[in-house]
Amino acid sequence: MGELAHLQGQLKRLGLRTVAALLEAEVARATQSQMSYTTFLQRLVEEEAAAKADRSINARIAKARFPAIRTLEGFDFSFQPGLPVTLIKELARLDFLDRAENVCAVGPPGTGKSHLLSALAIKACQARKRVLFTHAPALLEHLLAATVDGSLGRRLRDLQRLDFLVVD
Repeated sequence: MGELAHLQGQLKRLGLRTVAALLEAEVARATQSQMSYTTFLQRLVEEEAAAKADRSINARIAKARFPAIRTLEGFDFSFQPGLPVTLIKELARLDFLDRAENVCAVGPPGTGKSHLLSALAIKACQARKRVLFTHAPALLEHLLAATVDGSLGRRLRDLQRLDFLVVD
């Protein structure tokens, strides 16, 4: 086993999978450009940090159980001309989470409420917040089942730990 392959194995065991995957190409690039050791190491560490951040965000999104991934950029504001765009942009800053305030979207079906709330919740995941998206009947069933099996207290504590709960 070569020196590079041995190093890649050690990196994988340490959980540095991105560094291990990029190592060979980065060594070649560093050799060709006569990059300093510090710059070489900095590039690898930055790539690993970015990959870990992406995995963390993706894990939060998966754990939030969105029915579909929706973004504010994908929302057609011309479809709802009466919608205050400035309010949505203000909500997208997520300051309401820091103030522990609720957001309630009310309106007839098909007006984009779920899309907007999902998009805000995705932003919250990207900001490393704990998020859960659920439907009201499913939440009620979940809480009733917890009442029956005696785990309601634990279930309510789990919900309290969330930064953003979307009940559709």
